Amino acid sequence: MRIHHVLFFTVALSLTPGLSFAQPPQAVPGDTTEVRVGDAGQFRPAFQIEPLVHRFEARRGKLIPFEFELVAKTETTVDIKAVAMIQQETGIILPAENSPVPPGLTVSSEGRVDLGEEEMTLIKGTVRVPLDDSPFHTFGVLVKNVNGESVDVNGAQPEGTSLGVKFVTQYLLRCDVDVLGARGGVVERLVLPHGELGEANGFALARVFIENPTPDSTTFNARCRLRNVATGAEYPTFELGMPCRANLSGPERLEGRILGDSRIRVEAPIPHPLFVGDYELIVDLVERNKVQLTQRFPVSVVGDDFPAQNRNLLEVVPGVLASPGTIELSLERGGQRSASIELGNNRQEAV
Repeated sequence: MRIHHVLFFTVALSLTPGLSFAQPPQAVPGDTTEVRVGDAGQFRPAFQIEPLVHRFEARRGKLIPFEFELVAKTETTVDIKAVAMIQQETGIILPAENSPVPPGLTVSSEGRVDLGEEEMTLIKGTVRVPLDDSPFHTFGVLVKNVNGESVDVNGAQPEGTSLGVKFVTQYLLRCDVDVLGARGGVVERLVLPHGELGEANGFALARVFIENPTPDSTTFNARCRLRNVATGAEYPTFELGMPCRANLSGPERLEGRILGDSRIRVEAPIPHPLFVGDYELIVDLVERNKVQLTQRFPVSVVGDDFPAQNRNLLEVVPGVLASPGTIELSLERGGQRSASIELGNNRQEAV
């Protein structure tokens, strides 16, 4: 008797605002078989939804209706449910299916819908703005096709086990609410447990971790500067942003948003060279153009920490740079007898 087994892996095509990725299949311990998801051919989502995000402005206690338009691209069955949200360290917001749904979110559409190809349905519901101090809230609706699309990766085999992939389309829809007249006050309760210098492609990077111990969400801007411990000289201020917004443009690129009971990090390349020495990394959290919280972290630069920064610079005194860092002069015929040196002041004060 010939027995043929097909072992299926599930690949979820997750579509969230600013994020689209396929989660790779999980390997079975001890299984050395190579799975080539690309061999399954071109996959397209089972349905599409517009918009992915609704953005509202409203006062506390306001009831806001919403609707999303779902169009099936193939015959499918979809599950629709309200979900809580969880935030990763990069700032990305994802569904938390095992957590309680926020009491202000209601989905009035059916929980499971059967659709034919190109058939349309509306996902409807309401959000009620909470009465807390948060300046913004985000609510989530998770939409996922039940059956998925199964593909045999290795093709039919006479016996033994072959591999298959099941593609599942999943959308996380969001309703973001900016609260008018919010009292705020959450930023000053945030905690900054750690700040450090990192390295990216040989250049210096400032990185700060932020924790929100409260249940309330908040927005802020993070401003950063370095102070030379030996001289007290401070370098120009620059802004830090969440990694998930690095590819955005405009003011929202540098706007920090942290959910309640979450931990994120903000970071940015340091816009000036750093030389060997001890520094203070000074971080200000700003809300409504007012500094609400300041934290200082001791950091050091040792040896060749950042090899890609401009080698053709020399630090004359802390914060004052000369370029080029080396020159060659000669009294021989045809030799270079003079050279120009450019001085730059990276300090906040005149020298």
